[in-house]
Amino acid sequence: MKSGLISAAILGSSLGFGADESPWKLDIEVGSMRVGLNDVRIRGDSGTKFDFRDLTGSSLNTVRLDLTWERETGPGYRFLYAPLVASGTGFLDSAVNFNGRNFAAGVATEGRYQFNSYRATWRNRWKHGPNSDWRIGFTLKVRDAEVRVSQGGVTESDKNVGLVPLLHIYGEERLSDRWRFTFDFDGLAAPQGRAFDFSGRLGYLVSPGSEVYLGLRVLEGGVDNERVFNFFLQSSLVLGWSGRF
Repeated sequence: MKSGLISAAILGSSLGFGADESPWKLDIEVGSMRVGLNDVRIRGDSGTKFDFRDLTGSSLNTVRLDLTWERETGPGYRFLYAPLVASGTGFLDSAVNFNGRNFAAGVATEGRYQFNSYRATWRNRWKHGPNSDWRIGFTLKVRDAEVRVSQGGVTESDKNVGLVPLLHIYGEERLSDRWRFTFDFDGLAAPQGRAFDFSGRLGYLVSPGSEVYLGLRVLEGGVDNERVFNFFLQSSLVLGWSGRF
């Protein structure tokens, strides 16, 4: 799937099918993610904390689809689909109580970590100049999360679907006629938990309304309550294509 998306991005950039003044823009982004932290305890008040990377590993490929409608003046809107699923088989270092069920150490154990994200953003211009364009707004994020552990035919999982409000900041700085730097941020911290998703990328305009880019994306956040304890840190090297149509 990753190679197919890269091929589509290259093809789209070479065709330059969009007009630079069009309000519609599509971003396709693929990434190679490194998971630096994924500590889990379920239930949060009585379970065993363990490193979920022992089951799923520390690397995975990701993909994002981002659709934006935005004119030179007035507010803009963004719709984002960002699936994130890590699965694998490993061994627990010690016995784990997961959601009330016990799992033994040293036995082949399957794990699945899902944190799919669906977002809708409203944003408006905050700062504008000859070579810069910055916007600020709000994002409503729907998280579709599941943590699952399976061992010897026994499976236990915890699912959670919820709505999370986030602050949104987006900015573009034109470095030359062809090159530009883009910053993108969704995030908020509260007593219930925190979530941060930000990226910086360097883009090259290959034709009017068509850009290829390379960048770094970081996801960080977590929650600690009676039901769930989970804190994670993930970074990705991303490659993408952005085109207007």
